[in-house]
Amino acid sequence: KTFNPNTLRKSDNFNESYILEYWGTESNFNKNGLGVCIMDGENIVSECVSIFHSGKTAEIDIITNPNYRGQGLGTIVGQEFIKQCLAKNVLPAWDCDYNNESSKVLANKLGFSKEEHYALYVLK
Repeated sequence: KTFNPNTLRKSDNFNESYILEYWGTESNFNKNGLGVCIMDGENIVSECVSIFHSGKTAEIDIITNPNYRGQGLGTIVGQEFIKQCLAKNVLPAWDCDYNNESSKVLANKLGFSKEEHYALYVLK
């Protein structure tokens, strides 16, 4: 399913605090963000949203319920998210922590192959 206000409210992971932190408001995400999910009945079991969307690039954020991992659901939502991006002439982007091996494996499954290393600094 494509994320909409109803599916967004069902998300345990991409919940109100996540949306406020990265998008400012739910309506801003609904207007400018991208997202897809796989449902099991009324429950979201795997989901992929844009953690940000510049208009030209959308960064992927994927999570699968631990009880449903190992079934390829992250790959499915990632592929659908990428299709949505490409249909809108938006470049999908992937970023993860250097030590997040499962994320790097999924990125490779989805066709992301150029690994870059950089340091992130927080200004105080």
